[in-house]
Amino acid sequence: AEQVDKMIAQIAVSSQQQTSTASHSSSSLHSIYQLGSENLTAMSNSVTSAELLSNSAQDLKKQIEKFRLDATDRNFSSYMPPTQQEVGQWGMATPMLAAE
Repeated sequence: AEQVDKMIAQIAVSSQQQTSTASHSSSSLHSIYQLGSENLTAMSNSVTSAELLSNSAQDLKKQIEKFRLDATDRNFSSYMPPTQQEVGQWGMATPMLAAE
């Protein structure tokens, strides 16, 4: 009977250790799940931000291309100096032209 009591006690101790280990494992798995979920959210936000940045870059490129001049377009022979009214609006004496 004493040997049976010892075995029951060992089984109870082992059961408590397994319960503790299972609880710790469950807690660790929950932490891993939370980190994965946070990582997924951050990654999704990064992808969205990258797409917005790409779209902005494309829009900016299109805007810049409107101002680009080809060598054949550099005919400034029809250049007229600004009027006094334009000078007042721009706040400068004459507009600057790029040197060729």
